[in-house]
Amino acid sequence: MGNCFIQWDVMGSKDQSNNASLEELRNLSHLTALDIMIQDASVLPRDLQVFEKLERYNIFVGDMWKWSLTWSGGAHKSSRVLKLEDSRGLSILSDRGFNLLNSAEDMCLAKIHCVRNVFYELNRKGFPQLKHLCIQDSTERKYIIDSSGYVHPDPASPNLETLALQNLINLEEICHGPVPIQSFTKLRSFEVKGCDK
Repeated sequence: MGNCFIQWDVMGSKDQSNNASLEELRNLSHLTALDIMIQDASVLPRDLQVFEKLERYNIFVGDMWKWSLTWSGGAHKSSRVLKLEDSRGLSILSDRGFNLLNSAEDMCLAKIHCVRNVFYELNRKGFPQLKHLCIQDSTERKYIIDSSGYVHPDPASPNLETLALQNLINLEEICHGPVPIQSFTKLRSFEVKGCDK
């Protein structure tokens, strides 16, 4: 299902057609691997527990993604890839408890405006599994990490190898406040494009 464009239905919608719904994945109780492209985030199930048992995945949400597993730095070697675009302001990250954030190795976030503090608002543990991160296309983001309000924050991505920041026109700092000890200790590639400040 990865490189094909399926018009997913929203379960329970009055405009329901005969297309498949992502809710149907609940019936696959032994599903541990999934490659899927979801162009419209509004078709995601309200309760995303359907994705909890996944051990390997390539999940692309949004209509801007090409079916490509690389964006930089060897991310093609990852077995847990998550690319999210929220151009319609659906708050798919905060409203729906997107638990795949905890296990993703390769993550790209685009047009995510509902979250101000990427590292600690989305994952209190600072994304310990994450190896590759791309954040792009935000007019509101001033910081990637804001540790100023935390007494002893967990390290931010201690396993992160590549970080790409693209088109974050109001970005002022990578880290606002003290950088937690052991953060970014494995970072080997850092790419910045279109960040005007």
